[in-house]
Amino acid sequence: MLNKQKSTVTFTLLSSLLISHSAHATYKIFDARTYAMGGVTIVASDVTRAAMYNPGLLSIVSDKSIGGMTIPSIGYDYDNPNHLTRHANEAYQQILAGDTSGLSETLASLDGAVEHESVSAALSVGAKDSTNNPWVESFGFYTVGFASQDMAVELSDDSDATTQAQNSRVNTVQLGGSDFGFTVANKVAFAGQQYGVGITTKLQKLRAYSLQSSVADYGNGAVKTRSRTKEEMINFDAGVAWESGPFRAGITAINLIPYTIKLDKSPDVTSATNFNYKITPQFTTGVGVFFRDFELSADYDLNQFGGFNHFDDNQQWFRAGGSLHLVSGITLRGGYQRNYATDQDNKFYTAGVMLDILPFIHVDLAAKFKPEGDLYGMFANLTMAQF
Repeated sequence: MLNKQKSTVTFTLLSSLLISHSAHATYKIFDARTYAMGGVTIVASDVTRAAMYNPGLLSIVSDKSIGGMTIPSIGYDYDNPNHLTRHANEAYQQILAGDTSGLSETLASLDGAVEHESVSAALSVGAKDSTNNPWVESFGFYTVGFASQDMAVELSDDSDATTQAQNSRVNTVQLGGSDFGFTVANKVAFAGQQYGVGITTKLQKLRAYSLQSSVADYGNGAVKTRSRTKEEMINFDAGVAWESGPFRAGITAINLIPYTIKLDKSPDVTSATNFNYKITPQFTTGVGVFFRDFELSADYDLNQFGGFNHFDDNQQWFRAGGSLHLVSGITLRGGYQRNYATDQDNKFYTAGVMLDILPFIHVDLAAKFKPEGDLYGMFANLTMAQF
């Protein structure tokens, strides 16, 4: 870790395959460095990322780096652990062929099936204020764009396989939108300690859709019901960070203004599940220790948060990660994360390496996997920096 002041420009090309059993899973995490360390952000972010993750940390890390920028970071997530689409198409073909025995087996494999897919992009800037403004020591801004789709099967309890397929539903919810945030941060003295305090004002634009079709009709693309809505609102994030020697601690409050997006039904809809998307305040705390060649930190969500109703997407994560600079040009990273808001197996390990190709060009590689060894994510970053 460099202690001298520096100016940094980070260019991130992020290609990823992130498998997650939670809908809308942490789409706000965009860079391979963060995921290689288990997704820790509260005290582990640098000046180029702090505006997105912890506004208060920006004034702390800007003492070590006078400014930086992460320019378009792109991510793609996909999860189909139950092969939902394949089995739903198989059910349609089996109904056409009159294969009731095979249909019963296919419907059994669809019980509890889920599928997730999303794409995201971001730009983030952070800098130390050079105008000697007593109210603002550091500032930053970011923009985030994302789109996601989640699918789940709701099986009926009919005993006849064909009737069960006709009365069972494939529920699809889609969410797209963007955040435009501006962050200001300053240091505040309290009880003999210095704290970084920051706030982000952001414009949020969201579009939400829901589609419903029967399992029997899924293969021909027939949609029974659909609903949609769009919202635009102002929201706020706040964060506090403390540093003393190598130790850091912090807390963030994301989306301070709660609201619910109610999806409007099409005029032809007479009955269907009402899908609403809820945004609720999320509180996360973190601690860490940072040395020149080694760092270790951990985050914990203090409350549960979710998204669409009728979907099992509640989240409350514990995340831990660290990095070790081995020799010139090589830094190893690793992490662990677990979702405590679900009974599903949501424990993951992460690992990564940063290679210094040139003094100002770095490559980050990362992977995410289950304890039994199944690969659940891959990431790659190209970083360009000028010191």
